[in-house]
Amino acid sequence: DFSVLEKDFFLGQPRYGRSSNNINGRKYQRTEWSISIAPMKEGIITIPSFSADGMKTEPIQLKVTANKSAPDLDDLFSFNMSVDNHTLYPQQSANLRMQ
Repeated sequence: DFSVLEKDFFLGQPRYGRSSNNINGRKYQRTEWSISIAPMKEGIITIPSFSADGMKTEPIQLKVTANKSAPDLDDLFSFNMSVDNHTLYPQQSANLRMQ
């Protein structure tokens, strides 16, 4: 559950991956979750520990400082994206439109 990050970070879309391998008759499984984060403020921010299947990560402390070369608000822009088909079959393409 990534909701614990929402008070300090902007969150990207979570990604999930799973793979399994057989090596010399032994089965190995790997599950991976990843998410892009961007801090909302300066200061010391902690990424809390996460746990899954009896395993637990350590918390990570980040020092967030201002970017002196950040663009002015006048330099920023926005864009919209849309696709023409939200339901696809394998190998089927969709048109991505950006404005």
